[in-house]
Amino acid sequence: MRTFIRTLIVSLSFSFLVACGGSPIGKALDHEKAMLKIVEANKDDGDKAKAELEKYVTDHKAELDQVKADMEKLKNEIKDDESKAMSMMIDHASAIQENETLKDSLRTSKAYDNDDVRKLLRMVDM
Repeated sequence: MRTFIRTLIVSLSFSFLVACGGSPIGKALDHEKAMLKIVEANKDDGDKAKAELEKYVTDHKAELDQVKADMEKLKNEIKDDESKAMSMMIDHASAIQENETLKDSLRTSKAYDNDDVRKLLRMVDM
């Protein structure tokens, strides 16, 4: 019973953070989606996709650095708590799936063939 209550509290707390935009995972997914949309808009031109991604990274450098630091901290916090990790993934399942579907659709594009584009996208890859 205690495990159920603890899992429920974690889930509800995380749902609240997600709704408030406070989740490191949610922020990482938002940046990943924005970057994937840039690649999608420039899927026939790898150089343009790279340039647009570089601009995005420059414009959002502080946020991206903070997300990276928050994700590392979060990984350390949950590494021994499987139920908390699973709860977090469940809370973000639809956004993760949406980004993965978009990634899959771009894998055959000229832009995705560009090594620099893939490197930039890995900045927020979960």
